[in-house]
Amino acid sequence: MMQRAVILCASVCSTGVALASHASVAEYISGVAWKSAVNHQFNRIAFTDIRNNIIVSDQYNHLGVTFYALNLVTGPVTYFPNDAWGVRGLPSLSMKFGGLKHWVAVDHAGPARFELYRQGQLIHVSQISIFSGVGNFAGMLSTEPFDEVQIRTLSPFVDHVYIDDVYWGPRDCPADLAPEDLPNGTVNVDDLLAVINAWGPCGNPTNCPADIAPAGPPVGNDVVNVDDLLAVINGWGACP
Repeated sequence: MMQRAVILCASVCSTGVALASHASVAEYISGVAWKSAVNHQFNRIAFTDIRNNIIVSDQYNHLGVTFYALNLVTGPVTYFPNDAWGVRGLPSLSMKFGGLKHWVAVDHAGPARFELYRQGQLIHVSQISIFSGVGNFAGMLSTEPFDEVQIRTLSPFVDHVYIDDVYWGPRDCPADLAPEDLPNGTVNVDDLLAVINAWGPCGNPTNCPADIAPAGPPVGNDVVNVDDLLAVINGWGACP
């Protein structure tokens, strides 16, 4: 039986419908609020490294995500304000993860509706819908893990959805901290320096990416110390 999702935030979210028996999903329309809620622990794809009109499929497997269906990289265009590059889903942006996730978000132009799946079962359909303009944000934070996401547009724009950047987490490789917000699939000296440079109590506990230990959930303990340093050392090398 369908039930209303329990909303975990206030003014930044809207109500969705949870189809799994215990799923609670917070829906954000503020990127600042969503990133704060997940303590900036996410992977991000900007699509700037793929040429225009190339289909996105397995190019980001090293980050633990595979795109399927017809997703075309598009750019440079003005309706992707982050960096002029994004992806056009025909008719949806569809992606599968190598592991279970609890949060996902996109910067998008026009309307966007999320469908979250686990092992092929639909567990949540979002109610977020923004029908015009660029620079919009939509994010999900779910108590029920998922391994697949489809992001669709709404009528009358049923044949395409425009996505600027994609974010998701938790990270499969939490020690891969650098470059900030755009991990490179390798734990190395840059990640070690990221921990050292952030050493001590977190100035802002909701924005402390180097606070990766304990692994949680929740991730971290509001201080960057030897436990975080050891997490980087133990994760050294190419991410699995």
